[in-house]
Amino acid sequence: MKNRRVKLCDWTQSRSIDTVDLNWVRIRQLIGSPKVDWLLDQPQTKCQLVVDKLNENISLVAEFYDDATLVLYHLTWAK
Repeated sequence: MKNRRVKLCDWTQSRSIDTVDLNWVRIRQLIGSPKVDWLLDQPQTKCQLVVDKLNENISLVAEFYDDATLVLYHLTWAK
């Protein structure tokens, strides 16, 4: 199965260090608490939250490993 990725939010970290601080309060404000809770409730075999870091640019991404879960995500959270 192909890997599917959906970018949820991105930000820059002011200092270039190896540790990434996730401000969950801010992430929940940007994405919405119900969506974050839904993503975290999914089995890890179907969906995971991943942090991508390139220099100071950081992205929170949802990786979907199951097509049905990806379709359900889009149907549930379509704008």
